[in-house]
Formats: sequence, structure tokens, C-alpha cells
Amino acid sequence: MQNETVFYPAGAAKYWLALLCAARNILYIAAAALSFSLWFASTVHTPKRLEELETRMALINSAQSRIEGRLELALEDLRFLKHSLNKK
Repeated sequence: MQNETVFYPAGAAKYWLALLCAARNILYIAAAALSFSLWFASTVHTPKRLEELETRMALINSAQSRIEGRLELALEDLRFLKHSLNKK
């Protein structure tokens, strides 16, 4: 059995090392570009979402105040009825 070892010339090793470094650098650049684009997209849409949320909150607050007003009127009617029934 012979051991078959493949020897590459010194230039080939440098070539493969340079190719691997270039591929690694391209992956780093792609990851940085993706991270930047995701960050930028989130910062652009955030103010619009905040405005929508503020509008919804204002609508909810107005509806809540209307409901609380109606509940107060209903409670006042119940107190009046209770007071009237207790008198009789």
C-alpha cells in the first residue's frame, strides 16, 4: 500500500488561502449589508407605526370615556331606584 500524498506547490496554497479570505470577506460584507438594511427598514417604518398606535389609543380613550359616562348614568339610576325602594 502506498501512501498517496498530494503536494501542492507553494503558489497554490497561497491561492487557496487568498480565495478563502476573499470568500470570508464577502460573507462579512453581505452580513453587514443585510444588518444595515434590516435596521434601516425598521427605523423607517417605526414612526408610521407609532402614529397609527397613537391614533388607535386616542380612539380607544374616547370610547372608554363614553362608556364610563354611560356607566355613571346607569349607576346613578340604580342608586335612585335603590333609594326609592328603601323608602317604601
